[in-house]
Amino acid sequence: MTKQDWEQKVDNHISHIVDNLILGRIGFLFGAGFSIPSGGIPGKELAYELLLKGPFKNIDDYDQSTSNEYTEEEIEEIKKNIKKAAEKYPLESLASGILKNFPFQHVSLTKLLKDVVFDEKKPQIHNGHNHMGAIINRIGLARMLFTTNWDNLLELALGDSSESITNSNFMDKDLEKILSEKIGVIHLHGTFDDEPLFEEHKLMKPDQPLFSLFISELMTKSFVFVGYSLSDPNIRSLYFRVNEILMKQRKELKKTTYVVFPPENDIDRRVSEMTWLERNAIYIPMSGEDFFEQLHERIKSKGINNLKKKLRKRLNLNNNDELNIKIKEINSVFPDLGSPLQALTYLEAITRSGKQNE
Repeated sequence: MTKQDWEQKVDNHISHIVDNLILGRIGFLFGAGFSIPSGGIPGKELAYELLLKGPFKNIDDYDQSTSNEYTEEEIEEIKKNIKKAAEKYPLESLASGILKNFPFQHVSLTKLLKDVVFDEKKPQIHNGHNHMGAIINRIGLARMLFTTNWDNLLELALGDSSESITNSNFMDKDLEKILSEKIGVIHLHGTFDDEPLFEEHKLMKPDQPLFSLFISELMTKSFVFVGYSLSDPNIRSLYFRVNEILMKQRKELKKTTYVVFPPENDIDRRVSEMTWLERNAIYIPMSGEDFFEQLHERIKSKGINNLKKKLRKRLNLNNNDELNIKIKEINSVFPDLGSPLQALTYLEAITRSGKQNE
């Protein structure tokens, strides 16, 4: 398959997502990859930093001017070995193992996680968050977003129209009422500020209420996993459990799972495509930022085309060329309107009162 063929294939997938999103048939699960452009770090790097600042913190704080215990070369070799160990075990396993190295255990490790993930800086929303917010918040195409991230970047992007839902506050909230007024951001692993889950024995409990809610949504909608690689053991277990059922009903339900994550190179892309195909999912090789930018542009374009179609019918015009002439006339009379899109919106507004059945 040529690069052009592959790009066309991805283009078709995004168009299919747009069509189903407009119909309310798409759900989203956000993983750590979507927070990386905001300053977050991948799981393997996080595991390494936790080891370096936990059980091996004396190595990290080593000052050659006050100690002769290790040479600089030996320090670097030790750090390389720590990194290898960090890559050998899942993050949740390491977190459970090193918890006892902290004086206040869960509280201390939570603070360290927060500091390490964003390098002690306040995370900022990126361009992908802005486009996601425009799609979800302003256009109103989804009422729930799921995430395994501990940060509140999704809420920052959505503003006051969103509300955080975690396992610890779920029972105290009227979810139906919240979803009728706001967008629920469902934190499957909690948040930094509300009992984050990071220990293996806690993550391996799929009977928690929010996971049941996620299964229900996964069964009824096509899901897009953004910045996510199924490395989370709990989600992976749930995915494969539901996927077995979906396999039997796929043709009838017309459901598809999409995975959005940027490849490191072309080999990585091809391997990822094969791997996700085996998992009955479609791999879309791009960053979350690029994905939501394209998604937003497609939705706007589709909305504009639909609006033009209505106006042609309302004004008895034969084609877009005739409509564009009227838009130019409006722009010439009212230059303050600016872009042709604003003129198009103005034309729709002033003709709305006399519209026929459309």
